[in-house]
Amino acid sequence: MAQGKNITGLTDLLLKCMSEPDPMLSVLEWLCKQLMEAEVSGIVGAEKNAHNPSRSDYRCGYRPRRLDTRMGTMYLMVPNLRSRGYIGGIS
Repeated sequence: MAQGKNITGLTDLLLKCMSEPDPMLSVLEWLCKQLMEAEVSGIVGAEKNAHNPSRSDYRCGYRPRRLDTRMGTMYLMVPNLRSRGYIGGIS
């Protein structure tokens, strides 16, 4: 079975998050980042740094956004799209 290049081992992820001051907030931040990247890849029609002739849009950097949760405050880098905005449930 082929694995994608952005697959992180669960053990490595847990060890990295456990070394943070707030492990649960760190896991939530990682999860939000993965979900936003997956959603943007679906909107664009291509993975990050991949060429696809049928793509519908292009990525155009990131913008910082603050997200207040019950676990604490996170600062996420929200992807930008060239021809339209991306909200992704976080504004």
